[in-house]
Amino acid sequence: MARLLSPGDFGLIAMVAVLINFIAVIKDAGLVQATIQHNTISEEQISALFWINAMVSILLGVVAAALGPFIAWVYGDDRLVLVAIALSLPIMISGLRLQHRALLQRNFKFVDMALIDIFAQILGTLAGILSALAGLGFWSLVVMQVVASLVNLILLWTKAAWLPQRVVVLKGVGGMLKFGADISGANILNYLARNSDNFLVGKFIGVDALGFYDRAYSLIMTPIRQLNAPIVSALMPTLSRLQDEPVEFEKAFLKLSKFVVWVTAIPIALLSGFGEMVIVYLLGEAWRSSGQIFEWLAVAAIFQPVTNLTGTVFVSLGRTREMLRWSAFSSVCIVISFLIGVQYGVEGIAFCYAIAVNMILPILPFYAFRETHIAVASYFKAIQFPVIISIAIVIAFRILHI
Repeated sequence: MARLLSPGDFGLIAMVAVLINFIAVIKDAGLVQATIQHNTISEEQISALFWINAMVSILLGVVAAALGPFIAWVYGDDRLVLVAIALSLPIMISGLRLQHRALLQRNFKFVDMALIDIFAQILGTLAGILSALAGLGFWSLVVMQVVASLVNLILLWTKAAWLPQRVVVLKGVGGMLKFGADISGANILNYLARNSDNFLVGKFIGVDALGFYDRAYSLIMTPIRQLNAPIVSALMPTLSRLQDEPVEFEKAFLKLSKFVVWVTAIPIALLSGFGEMVIVYLLGEAWRSSGQIFEWLAVAAIFQPVTNLTGTVFVSLGRTREMLRWSAFSSVCIVISFLIGVQYGVEGIAFCYAIAVNMILPILPFYAFRETHIAVASYFKAIQFPVIISIAIVIAFRILHI
Protein backbone atom coordinates (compact mmCIF):
# COMPACT_ATOMS: atom_id res chain seq x y z
CA MET A 1 0.00 0.00 0.00
CA ALA A 2 2.86 2.36 0.80
CA ARG A 3 4.20 1.85 -2.73
CA LEU A 4 0.80 2.50 -4.32
CA LEU A 5 -0.17 5.57 -2.26
CA SER A 6 1.52 8.82 -1.27
CA PRO A 7 2.54 9.98 2.24
CA GLY A 8 -0.27 12.54 1.97
CA ASP A 9 -2.85 9.76 1.51
CA PHE A 10 -1.76 8.08 4.73
CA GLY A 11 -1.54 11.44 6.49
CA LEU A 12 -5.12 12.29 5.49
CA ILE A 13 -6.49 9.07 6.99
CA ALA A 14 -4.32 9.54 10.08
CA MET A 15 -5.91 12.95 10.67
CA VAL A 16 -9.35 11.38 10.90
CA ALA A 17 -8.06 8.33 12.78
CA VAL A 18 -6.95 10.46 15.74
CA LEU A 19 -10.59 11.11 16.65
CA ILE A 20 -12.28 8.08 15.10
CA ASN A 21 -10.00 5.61 16.86
CA PHE A 22 -10.54 7.45 20.14
CA ILE A 23 -14.26 6.87 19.82
CA ALA A 24 -13.56 3.25 18.91
CA VAL A 25 -11.65 2.80 22.17
CA ILE A 26 -14.81 3.59 24.16
CA LYS A 27 -17.08 1.17 22.33
CA ASP A 28 -16.42 -1.97 24.39
CA ALA A 29 -16.80 -0.10 27.73
CA GLY A 30 -14.39 -2.63 29.26
CA LEU A 31 -17.11 -5.28 29.12
CA VAL A 32 -15.06 -7.75 27.09
CA GLN A 33 -12.56 -8.00 29.94
CA ALA A 34 -15.44 -8.26 32.41
CA THR A 35 -16.76 -11.32 30.57
CA ILE A 36 -13.33 -12.95 30.59
CA GLN A 37 -12.32 -12.09 34.17
CA HIS A 38 -15.38 -13.34 36.04
CA ASN A 39 -15.16 -16.96 37.17
CA THR A 40 -18.86 -17.53 36.54
CA ILE A 41 -21.15 -15.63 34.20
CA SER A 42 -24.75 -16.33 33.19
CA GLU A 43 -26.37 -16.34 29.77
CA GLU A 44 -28.48 -13.34 30.82
CA GLN A 45 -25.40 -11.34 31.81
CA ILE A 46 -23.62 -12.04 28.51
CA SER A 47 -26.72 -11.03 26.54
CA ALA A 48 -27.08 -7.84 28.56
CA LEU A 49 -23.44 -6.96 27.89
CA PHE A 50 -23.92 -7.69 24.17
CA TRP A 51 -26.85 -5.26 23.87
CA ILE A 52 -25.01 -2.60 25.87
CA ASN A 53 -21.98 -2.94 23.56
CA ALA A 54 -24.23 -2.84 20.49
CA MET A 55 -26.08 0.31 21.57
CA VAL A 56 -22.91 2.09 22.66
CA SER A 57 -21.08 1.30 19.40
CA ILE A 58 -23.97 2.41 17.18
CA LEU A 59 -24.32 5.64 19.16
CA LEU A 60 -20.58 6.29 18.97
CA GLY A 61 -20.60 5.55 15.24
CA VAL A 62 -23.26 8.21 14.74
CA VAL A 63 -21.19 10.63 16.83
CA ALA A 64 -18.08 9.88 14.74
CA ALA A 65 -19.96 10.57 11.50
CA ALA A 66 -21.43 13.79 12.92
CA LEU A 67 -17.94 15.01 13.88
CA GLY A 68 -16.84 14.96 10.23
CA PRO A 69 -17.39 18.68 9.67
CA PHE A 70 -15.55 19.50 12.91
CA ILE A 71 -12.53 17.38 11.89
CA ALA A 72 -12.50 19.05 8.45
CA TRP A 73 -12.60 22.49 10.11
CA VAL A 74 -9.74 21.65 12.51
CA TYR A 75 -7.42 20.53 9.71
CA GLY A 76 -8.82 22.77 6.97
CA ASP A 77 -9.60 19.93 4.53
CA ASP A 78 -13.18 19.26 3.38
CA ARG A 79 -12.34 15.74 2.19
CA LEU A 80 -12.27 14.65 5.82
CA VAL A 81 -16.06 14.97 6.18
CA LEU A 82 -16.85 11.93 4.01
CA VAL A 83 -13.84 10.02 5.33
CA ALA A 84 -15.15 10.40 8.90
CA ILE A 85 -18.59 9.17 7.85
CA ALA A 86 -17.10 6.12 6.12
CA LEU A 87 -14.83 5.25 9.05
CA SER A 88 -17.78 5.36 11.44
CA LEU A 89 -18.99 2.08 9.89
CA PRO A 90 -16.29 -0.15 11.45
CA ILE A 91 -17.13 1.36 14.85
CA MET A 92 -20.79 0.35 14.54
CA ILE A 93 -19.88 -3.09 13.20
CA SER A 94 -17.33 -3.87 15.90
CA GLY A 95 -19.78 -3.48 18.77
CA LEU A 96 -21.79 -6.40 17.40
CA ARG A 97 -18.89 -8.84 17.70
CA LEU A 98 -17.23 -7.96 21.01
CA GLN A 99 -19.02 -10.48 23.23
CA HIS A 100 -18.65 -13.24 20.64
CA ARG A 101 -14.91 -12.65 20.70
CA ALA A 102 -14.92 -12.56 24.51
CA LEU A 103 -16.65 -15.95 24.62
CA LEU A 104 -14.05 -17.50 22.33
CA GLN A 105 -11.28 -15.99 24.47
CA ARG A 106 -12.91 -17.11 27.72
CA ASN A 107 -13.06 -20.67 26.35
CA PHE A 108 -9.41 -20.60 25.17
CA LYS A 109 -10.30 -20.76 21.46
CA PHE A 110 -7.15 -18.90 20.50
CA VAL A 111 -6.46 -20.74 17.26
CA ASP A 112 -9.95 -19.90 16.03
CA MET A 113 -9.50 -16.24 17.00
CA ALA A 114 -6.15 -16.06 15.24
CA LEU A 115 -7.46 -17.63 12.05
CA ILE A 116 -10.42 -15.25 12.01
CA ASP A 117 -8.18 -12.21 12.46
CA ILE A 118 -5.75 -13.38 9.79
CA PHE A 119 -8.44 -14.18 7.24
CA ALA A 120 -10.26 -10.88 7.86
CA GLN A 121 -7.01 -8.94 7.53
CA ILE A 122 -6.06 -10.75 4.32
CA LEU A 123 -9.40 -10.00 2.68
CA GLY A 124 -9.33 -6.40 3.91
CA THR A 125 -5.81 -5.87 2.62
CA LEU A 126 -6.66 -7.47 -0.71
CA ALA A 127 -9.66 -5.16 -1.06
CA GLY A 128 -7.45 -2.18 -0.19
CA ILE A 129 -4.77 -3.10 -2.73
CA LEU A 130 -7.32 -3.64 -5.50
CA SER A 131 -8.90 -0.28 -4.65
CA ALA A 132 -5.50 1.42 -4.77
CA LEU A 133 -4.73 -0.18 -8.14
CA ALA A 134 -8.10 1.08 -9.36
CA GLY A 135 -7.01 4.63 -8.53
CA LEU A 136 -9.14 5.26 -5.44
CA GLY A 137 -6.22 6.84 -3.57
CA PHE A 138 -6.79 7.40 0.14
CA TRP A 139 -10.23 5.78 -0.14
CA SER A 140 -8.51 2.42 -0.55
CA LEU A 141 -7.38 2.69 3.09
CA VAL A 142 -11.01 3.17 4.11
CA VAL A 143 -12.13 0.19 2.01
CA MET A 144 -9.48 -1.97 3.69
CA GLN A 145 -10.79 -1.19 7.19
CA VAL A 146 -14.48 -1.60 6.36
CA VAL A 147 -14.03 -4.94 4.58
CA ALA A 148 -11.81 -6.36 7.34
CA SER A 149 -14.35 -5.34 9.98
CA LEU A 150 -17.28 -6.94 8.13
CA VAL A 151 -15.44 -10.20 7.53
CA ASN A 152 -14.37 -10.34 11.18
CA LEU A 153 -17.98 -9.87 12.32
CA ILE A 154 -19.33 -12.65 10.09
CA LEU A 155 -16.65 -15.15 11.08
CA LEU A 156 -16.92 -14.47 14.82
CA TRP A 157 -20.69 -14.93 14.82
CA THR A 158 -20.30 -18.15 12.84
CA LYS A 159 -17.57 -19.63 15.04
CA ALA A 160 -18.98 -18.59 18.42
CA ALA A 161 -22.37 -20.09 17.52
CA TRP A 162 -24.06 -17.91 20.13
CA LEU A 163 -27.10 -15.66 19.81
CA PRO A 164 -28.02 -13.01 22.39
CA GLN A 165 -31.35 -13.23 24.18
CA ARG A 166 -33.94 -10.72 23.06
CA VAL A 167 -35.01 -9.84 26.60
CA VAL A 168 -32.39 -7.77 28.41
CA VAL A 169 -31.97 -8.60 32.11
CA LEU A 170 -29.57 -6.22 33.87
CA LYS A 171 -29.54 -8.07 37.20
CA GLY A 172 -25.98 -8.82 38.31
CA VAL A 173 -24.43 -6.55 35.67
CA GLY A 174 -23.81 -3.51 37.88
CA GLY A 175 -20.47 -4.71 39.24
CA MET A 176 -19.32 -5.64 35.75
CA LEU A 177 -20.21 -2.16 34.47
CA LYS A 178 -18.11 -0.57 37.22
CA PHE A 179 -15.26 -2.96 36.41
CA GLY A 180 -15.56 -2.02 32.75
CA ALA A 181 -15.74 1.71 33.49
CA ASP A 182 -12.29 1.68 35.10
CA ILE A 183 -10.81 -0.21 32.14
CA SER A 184 -12.48 2.18 29.71
CA GLY A 185 -11.07 5.14 31.62
CA ALA A 186 -7.58 3.68 31.44
CA ASN A 187 -7.96 2.92 27.72
CA ILE A 188 -9.21 6.45 27.01
CA LEU A 189 -6.29 8.06 28.84
CA ASN A 190 -3.77 5.81 27.10
CA TYR A 191 -5.31 6.50 23.72
CA LEU A 192 -5.40 10.27 24.17
CA ALA A 193 -1.78 10.29 25.29
CA ARG A 194 -0.45 8.02 22.57
CA ASN A 195 -2.34 9.74 19.77
CA SER A 196 -1.82 13.35 20.73
CA ASP A 197 1.40 13.13 18.70
CA ASN A 198 -0.62 12.56 15.50
CA PHE A 199 -2.75 15.58 16.25
CA LEU A 200 0.26 17.80 16.96
CA VAL A 201 2.10 16.70 13.82
CA GLY A 202 -0.96 17.08 11.59
CA LYS A 203 -1.91 20.45 13.06
CA PHE A 204 1.46 22.15 13.39
CA ILE A 205 3.83 20.40 10.94
CA GLY A 206 1.67 19.18 8.03
CA VAL A 207 -0.06 16.30 6.29
CA ASP A 208 3.06 14.91 4.57
CA ALA A 209 5.01 14.96 7.82
CA LEU A 210 2.14 13.11 9.48
CA GLY A 211 2.23 10.53 6.69
CA PHE A 212 5.95 9.87 7.31
CA TYR A 213 5.41 9.72 11.07
CA ASP A 214 2.31 7.53 10.81
CA ARG A 215 4.02 4.92 8.63
CA ALA A 216 7.08 4.79 10.90
CA TYR A 217 4.87 4.43 13.97
CA SER A 218 2.68 1.79 12.33
CA LEU A 219 5.65 -0.21 11.07
CA ILE A 220 7.16 -0.50 14.55
CA MET A 221 3.97 -0.76 16.64
CA THR A 222 1.70 -2.96 14.49
CA PRO A 223 3.90 -6.09 14.78
CA ILE A 224 4.10 -5.49 18.54
CA ARG A 225 0.32 -5.29 18.79
CA GLN A 226 -0.04 -8.42 16.65
CA LEU A 227 2.31 -10.28 19.00
CA ASN A 228 0.81 -8.90 22.20
CA ALA A 229 -2.82 -9.49 21.25
CA PRO A 230 -2.74 -13.33 21.21
CA ILE A 231 -0.41 -13.46 24.21
CA VAL A 232 -2.65 -11.22 26.29
CA SER A 233 -5.68 -13.15 25.03
CA ALA A 234 -4.16 -16.34 26.43
CA LEU A 235 -2.75 -14.81 29.61
CA MET A 236 -5.90 -12.98 30.72
CA PRO A 237 -8.20 -15.99 31.22
CA THR A 238 -5.28 -18.04 32.56
CA LEU A 239 -4.42 -15.54 35.31
CA SER A 240 -8.11 -14.99 36.05
CA ARG A 241 -8.45 -18.72 36.78
CA LEU A 242 -5.34 -18.58 39.02
CA GLN A 243 -6.46 -15.63 41.15
CA ASP A 244 -6.54 -17.81 44.27
CA GLU A 245 -3.35 -19.75 43.52
CA PRO A 246 -0.46 -17.30 44.24
CA VAL A 247 2.44 -19.61 43.34
CA GLU A 248 0.98 -20.71 40.02
CA PHE A 249 -0.11 -17.14 39.24
CA GLU A 250 3.44 -15.79 39.64
CA LYS A 251 4.95 -18.75 37.79
CA ALA A 252 2.66 -18.29 34.77
CA PHE A 253 3.22 -14.55 34.55
CA LEU A 254 7.01 -14.66 34.94
CA LYS A 255 7.37 -17.50 32.44
CA LEU A 256 5.48 -15.62 29.75
CA SER A 257 7.20 -12.30 30.55
CA LYS A 258 10.59 -13.94 30.14
CA PHE A 259 9.57 -15.42 26.81
CA VAL A 260 8.18 -12.12 25.49
CA VAL A 261 11.20 -10.02 26.46
CA TRP A 262 13.63 -12.49 24.84
CA VAL A 263 11.58 -12.61 21.64
CA THR A 264 11.01 -8.86 21.29
CA ALA A 265 13.53 -6.65 23.11
CA ILE A 266 16.74 -7.53 21.25
CA PRO A 267 15.20 -7.52 17.72
CA ILE A 268 13.57 -4.14 18.37
CA ALA A 269 16.84 -2.79 19.78
CA LEU A 270 18.56 -3.82 16.54
CA LEU A 271 15.94 -1.93 14.55
CA SER A 272 16.95 1.24 16.39
CA GLY A 273 20.15 1.23 14.36
CA PHE A 274 18.83 0.19 10.95
CA GLY A 275 15.65 2.24 10.69
CA GLU A 276 16.41 3.99 7.43
CA MET A 277 17.51 0.77 5.77
CA VAL A 278 14.34 -1.04 6.90
CA ILE A 279 12.05 1.79 5.80
CA VAL A 280 13.58 2.11 2.32
CA TYR A 281 13.61 -1.67 1.80
CA LEU A 282 9.98 -2.17 2.86
CA LEU A 283 8.30 1.04 1.72
CA GLY A 284 10.55 2.44 -0.99
CA GLU A 285 12.89 5.40 -1.49
CA ALA A 286 10.04 7.93 -1.21
CA TRP A 287 9.73 7.07 2.49
CA ARG A 288 13.38 7.59 3.50
CA SER A 289 12.38 10.54 5.70
CA SER A 290 10.66 8.05 8.03
CA GLY A 291 14.00 6.39 8.82
CA GLN A 292 15.18 8.49 11.77
CA ILE A 293 11.65 8.65 13.13
CA PHE A 294 11.47 4.86 12.99
CA GLU A 295 14.76 4.46 14.87
CA TRP A 296 13.66 6.63 17.81
CA LEU A 297 10.26 4.94 17.94
CA ALA A 298 12.08 1.61 18.10
CA VAL A 299 13.96 2.88 21.16
CA ALA A 300 10.59 3.76 22.70
CA ALA A 301 9.15 0.33 21.84
CA ILE A 302 11.90 -1.97 23.12
CA PHE A 303 10.32 -2.86 26.46
CA GLN A 304 6.69 -2.09 25.69
CA PRO A 305 5.74 -5.68 24.69
CA VAL A 306 6.78 -7.10 28.07
CA THR A 307 5.47 -4.20 30.17
CA ASN A 308 2.14 -4.36 28.34
CA LEU A 309 1.59 -7.70 30.07
CA THR A 310 1.23 -5.94 33.43
CA GLY A 311 -2.24 -4.90 32.33
CA THR A 312 -3.31 -8.54 32.66
CA VAL A 313 -2.24 -8.48 36.32
CA PHE A 314 -4.40 -5.44 37.04
CA VAL A 315 -7.43 -6.87 35.25
CA SER A 316 -7.22 -10.52 36.33
CA LEU A 317 -7.01 -9.51 40.01
CA GLY A 318 -9.79 -6.94 39.68
CA ARG A 319 -7.43 -4.00 40.43
CA THR A 320 -8.80 -1.84 37.65
CA ARG A 321 -8.87 1.34 39.74
CA GLU A 322 -5.08 1.11 40.25
CA MET A 323 -4.76 0.55 36.49
CA LEU A 324 -6.71 3.75 35.89
CA ARG A 325 -4.41 5.73 38.20
CA TRP A 326 -1.29 4.46 36.46
CA SER A 327 -2.76 5.36 33.07
CA ALA A 328 -3.38 8.91 34.29
CA PHE A 329 0.23 9.27 35.48
CA SER A 330 1.85 7.79 32.36
CA SER A 331 -0.46 9.72 30.02
CA VAL A 332 0.53 13.06 31.52
CA CYS A 333 4.23 12.20 31.14
CA ILE A 334 3.81 11.16 27.49
CA VAL A 335 1.76 14.22 26.48
CA ILE A 336 4.36 16.51 28.08
CA SER A 337 7.07 14.76 26.03
CA PHE A 338 5.09 15.37 22.82
CA LEU A 339 4.55 19.03 23.63
CA ILE A 340 8.27 19.46 24.14
CA GLY A 341 9.21 17.42 21.07
CA VAL A 342 6.87 19.12 18.56
CA GLN A 343 9.00 22.27 18.83
CA TYR A 344 11.83 20.33 17.16
CA GLY A 345 9.85 18.68 14.38
CA VAL A 346 8.72 15.11 13.80
CA GLU A 347 12.03 13.56 14.88
CA GLY A 348 11.89 15.68 18.04
CA ILE A 349 8.54 14.14 18.96
CA ALA A 350 9.87 10.60 18.43
CA PHE A 351 13.02 11.37 20.47
CA CYS A 352 11.15 12.88 23.42
CA TYR A 353 8.64 10.03 23.39
CA ALA A 354 11.48 7.48 23.60
CA ILE A 355 13.03 9.31 26.56
CA ALA A 356 9.72 9.62 28.44
CA VAL A 357 8.65 6.00 27.93
CA ASN A 358 11.96 4.56 29.08
CA MET A 359 11.94 6.74 32.17
CA ILE A 360 8.50 5.69 33.40
CA LEU A 361 8.37 2.00 32.42
CA PRO A 362 10.90 0.82 35.08
CA ILE A 363 8.58 2.30 37.73
CA LEU A 364 5.57 0.27 36.59
CA PRO A 365 6.44 -3.12 38.18
CA PHE A 366 6.83 -1.54 41.63
CA TYR A 367 3.33 -0.10 41.32
CA ALA A 368 1.62 -2.97 39.50
CA PHE A 369 2.92 -5.84 41.64
CA ARG A 370 2.39 -4.39 45.10
CA GLU A 371 -0.05 -6.46 47.14
CA THR A 372 -0.06 -9.13 44.43
CA HIS A 373 1.31 -12.62 44.02
CA ILE A 374 4.35 -11.38 42.05
CA ALA A 375 7.66 -10.37 43.63
CA VAL A 376 9.31 -7.41 41.91
CA ALA A 377 12.77 -8.92 42.45
CA SER A 378 11.69 -12.16 40.75
CA TYR A 379 10.30 -10.19 37.82
CA PHE A 380 13.50 -8.23 37.19
CA LYS A 381 15.56 -11.39 37.61
CA ALA A 382 13.47 -13.14 34.95
CA ILE A 383 13.99 -10.41 32.34
CA GLN A 384 17.44 -9.04 33.28
CA PHE A 385 19.63 -10.57 30.55
CA PRO A 386 17.67 -9.50 27.43
CA VAL A 387 17.13 -6.10 29.03
CA ILE A 388 20.86 -5.56 29.59
CA ILE A 389 21.72 -6.76 26.08
CA SER A 390 19.10 -4.50 24.52
CA ILE A 391 20.28 -1.42 26.42
CA ALA A 392 23.87 -2.13 25.36
CA ILE A 393 22.80 -2.40 21.69
CA VAL A 394 20.94 0.92 21.78
CA ILE A 395 23.85 2.72 23.48
CA ALA A 396 26.27 1.33 20.89
CA PHE A 397 24.07 2.50 18.00
CA ARG A 398 23.62 5.96 19.51
CA ILE A 399 27.40 6.33 19.93
CA LEU A 400 27.97 5.25 16.34
CA HIS A 401 25.36 7.77 15.11
CA ILE A 402 27.05 10.54 17.03
